[in-house]
Amino acid sequence: MDSQDKRKNIQELEDAIELGRRVYYCLKRAEEKLDKASDWGLIDLVTANFITSSIKHYRIREANEEIEKARYYLKGFHRELEQIVFPKDISVKVGQLTRLADVCLASRTMDLFVQDRINDTCEEVEKTKKQVRRVVLELKKFKELEEKEVAVVDAR
Repeated sequence: MDSQDKRKNIQELEDAIELGRRVYYCLKRAEEKLDKASDWGLIDLVTANFITSSIKHYRIREANEEIEKARYYLKGFHRELEQIVFPKDISVKVGQLTRLADVCLASRTMDLFVQDRINDTCEEVEKTKKQVRRVVLELKKFKELEEKEVAVVDAR
């Protein structure tokens, strides 16, 4: 591989690293939103009222928006790498009927069900975030090696 090809490869690595960072930070924000949703879910278990259920579902919606952003960036990241697997079904799975029942009925059973969904999604987000971070660190190491090789070739 000549110096020109290595420079092109370095640029591709930089692009992948940037996309990986974007994915990571979207997942980090999603995790923060899920933590808030979980907190409101626990409050909802105790108080079981319309307001806490509504706030909990608002936080779930915010988390899902961040997950969607992460999914968008991860598609680009995946195209660059073609080695990371992102669960396609990752999101807090709360259907309209479940949401309605949770908010209107103030049922402990529904609150526990939604809380379980929040916790499951938190685990998936954390697992994916770790995968992305690991790959970005490896890309950085590889990029450094490529830059050193270019510097050696250029020095000749």
